[in-house]
Amino acid sequence: MNPTSSNSSVIQLDTTGRASMWFASGSPLDQFFHEYCHAMTPNWDGRGASAVSEQVVQLAEDLLRLAPLKDLVELNPGRDGSLSFVWESASGNYLYLDVGPNDTVHLFYETETGETWEGVSVASDQRIIREMHRGFAFFHPQRGPDYFAAPPSSNANWLAAAA
Repeated sequence: MNPTSSNSSVIQLDTTGRASMWFASGSPLDQFFHEYCHAMTPNWDGRGASAVSEQVVQLAEDLLRLAPLKDLVELNPGRDGSLSFVWESASGNYLYLDVGPNDTVHLFYETETGETWEGVSVASDQRIIREMHRGFAFFHPQRGPDYFAAPPSSNANWLAAAA
């Protein structure tokens, strides 16, 4: 086996290049690895799909540190090498997050009150991070608005603080 590693994860590739194991301590994605591991090799869909890279997985892990995993209803790899996530709450809140290559982030949410927001940017864009915080706040009303306050001026600082 050929191990590939990043700062918080180790992915084992078997002799065919397929990801076979995930060893990340405390990763919010640990329990969902089976949902996307097949997509960590090129052409995973037989139609030329790009592989989900370690960088995409790492960014998704960083962004999901404060996410309400209990309301996560869907996780899918995208043909472009992205990972997409869908949250739905019993009260009617909906959030879609797509984490892609080159730190691309696509966010859409609709709240039970009808408020919506959508944007596509890079993970270092403070506006998309603020809106992600805002969208997830509707899934955690008991934590109060300060828990999901605007992140620090540096996305790297916010990601480190979220860990």
